[in-house]
Amino acid sequence: MRKSTALMILSALFGVAFSLWFVCIPIFAYLAYREWVKRRADERKVSSRTIAALISFVLAVVAAAEGGTWSIVFFSSVGVALLASRRLAMTSTAASASPVPGTILLRSGMLGTEWHAAGEVKLATADVTRALSAAEGNLVVDFAHERFLLILSGRHLRRADAERDLLMRMRKANRILSRSGSYLLPLDSTQTASELAQELVSIELDPKQPLNSARSLPIDLLSLACDKGLVSAAGAYLQEGGVGVSVPNPNQKLETRLSVWEVLEVVKRKQDWTSGDGYASLLASVWAARREPPGEILKGEQTTGGTLLVKSHASAAVPISPVQLRALLQIYPARQEGSA
Repeated sequence: MRKSTALMILSALFGVAFSLWFVCIPIFAYLAYREWVKRRADERKVSSRTIAALISFVLAVVAAAEGGTWSIVFFSSVGVALLASRRLAMTSTAASASPVPGTILLRSGMLGTEWHAAGEVKLATADVTRALSAAEGNLVVDFAHERFLLILSGRHLRRADAERDLLMRMRKANRILSRSGSYLLPLDSTQTASELAQELVSIELDPKQPLNSARSLPIDLLSLACDKGLVSAAGAYLQEGGVGVSVPNPNQKLETRLSVWEVLEVVKRKQDWTSGDGYASLLASVWAARREPPGEILKGEQTTGGTLLVKSHASAAVPISPVQLRALLQIYPARQEGSA
């Protein structure tokens, strides 16, 4: 939170405490208007946390008008806490999470209401820029292991709601990616935990020239907040040994939003990328033949360890967990006659 914003909030709270409405009401109105203009310029919706904070401040004003004492302190404190937590969430280096067995979900947050699901983006083409320029969500470039992860997050009270929402968003993301020659392989929670079981050290990017930083700095993970073809925030990390699970956040807001295309051009030139492994062939076959029932597309057998060896008409067998297969069938649904 900037010093000027903090000073205005403290001044407004002082006005509430002493019933100086000519001080607090204009300040609250200005803060609300500034947030609305900022979000409108960024083409984003006002976050629910910001709305809740503004409602808390309004309730504090109402409580003061009704002669309350502790209620003023309570509602004002809630509003300040919500705004502060929003800022902390944006600047946190990585979210500590734990896997939910038998699902694709990781769970994090103080109250356990924040959920994450990850998929590895398999490239069917060597052109990284073409394959990923339409990505939506938290696109993580893993330079250390030469791969791309797409991490989707959401807040839900119930696990079933979180899984349903994130699977639907994965389905939409895969539909977009598949048009450009890449396919999303969902990871179950134990796989995601294994992939992200590293302590992350954040690297500061130049907010004015982030591409120069990405070119020159040694980076293991680059996290990009992708939305409608633009990158609004990024996070750069080095990986160190550790036992916890850390979800890399795009924790540094860029002064000027970049196109996903120009960022991927830097990524493509930073090192060589491979494409067309067995998983990419399997997913491409499933996508192309999704008019057929799953039993007609996929063949497989179970191994002694519980993993499935799955293949299609045009691909070799690859190991997939039962959780992955269930998620795969929801992300790659059978196409109805006449649909695209």
